[in-house]
Amino acid sequence: MQETTKPRTRWGLILTSCLLCFCLGIAVGIFVLPRYIPALSSAQATPAPSAEPTATPATQVGESTPAPTLEPVSDNLVDMIETASKSVVQITSVYGNTTAGALTTTTTGSGIVYKAEGLIITNAHVITDATSILVTLPGETERIAASVIGKDTVSDLAVLKIDRTDLTPATFGLSKDVRLGEEAIVLGSPYGSALMGSATRGIISGTQRSLNVNGRTQTFLQTDAAVNPGNSGGPLLNRKGEVIGIVTRKSVSIPSATTDTTATLAQGIAFALPIDDALPILSQLANGQTIVRPGIGIAGSTLTAQSAQTLGIPSGVLVTGVAADGPAAKAGLVTGDVLVQLDGQAITSIDGLYQTLEAKQVGDLVTVSLMRDGAVSQVQIVLANRSTLAF
Repeated sequence: MQETTKPRTRWGLILTSCLLCFCLGIAVGIFVLPRYIPALSSAQATPAPSAEPTATPATQVGESTPAPTLEPVSDNLVDMIETASKSVVQITSVYGNTTAGALTTTTTGSGIVYKAEGLIITNAHVITDATSILVTLPGETERIAASVIGKDTVSDLAVLKIDRTDLTPATFGLSKDVRLGEEAIVLGSPYGSALMGSATRGIISGTQRSLNVNGRTQTFLQTDAAVNPGNSGGPLLNRKGEVIGIVTRKSVSIPSATTDTTATLAQGIAFALPIDDALPILSQLANGQTIVRPGIGIAGSTLTAQSAQTLGIPSGVLVTGVAADGPAAKAGLVTGDVLVQLDGQAITSIDGLYQTLEAKQVGDLVTVSLMRDGAVSQVQIVLANRSTLAF
């Protein structure tokens, strides 16, 4: 008897139908649905972003990643510094007996060639009270004896003379044209001969800095170019290599806004006398003239409103120093006195006091009203040339 095949045929038909439906569903999903549902088409065309971060190609051994760099120094700047350095000298001040075997001390500063015929300018404080002064020219090792042609302690300027006629004078610019933020270069000899011919670079941090120096307000250029002991008397240059200032100090004491005390300025701050203010004085000194400013020989600070109120006076100047053997000292003034009037005119500030004095002549007799220990008294003072006094 033969076996029947009917059950097998039935199951074959079922499996075949399922396979056909499966294939038909795939076809519909791929070719039909995207036409009617665009979002599905877009999803297929644009892969979903991966949650994994994109890997950065690994740096091969021997390769290096470039580090951020400062703005490069141009060849023009290098050439400018090289040229300007020919007009910058080192100044050595010798103190003590210079005879053989005697003990001496030395300090160093910087200077600027003013005229080819051996004239050099510097700060007065660089050479004050020196027994002898020696100048070292750029590119040379010989120290050349210098004499003082003129000195003005008020402006802190001096002119020296050496026996040379082949110097390279500096080029002088205009400090009135200096703008906040422009490039500034300082040349000089910080810390002496070992670092002679150094250059530092920064910007102009301030153009009209009014600061109290030896009891008098003066105007300075401010820079963040590095300045150290030995830079005094050297040039502050602009981008063109022109002298726009004479470096004069690393820090300055300024009056506090609320008290009579002072505060010393921080690092990264240095000051230069604007060249527009310096050149008229230097011209007079170079010609052998004396800068005459009547003075009484005191350093002082303007009283704050609070201090004046405490003393029961409207205004005044607190004496913070008295020059030895000066007119004020001879008249009996001492530190701590408060000056309230000069020839019957109220003294409202230290600057006002100097303006009043400069309207007078050396040798004039003035009457000063002062307060001491709560009592007001008057003294007479003969005015002297301020440039011959400590302050």
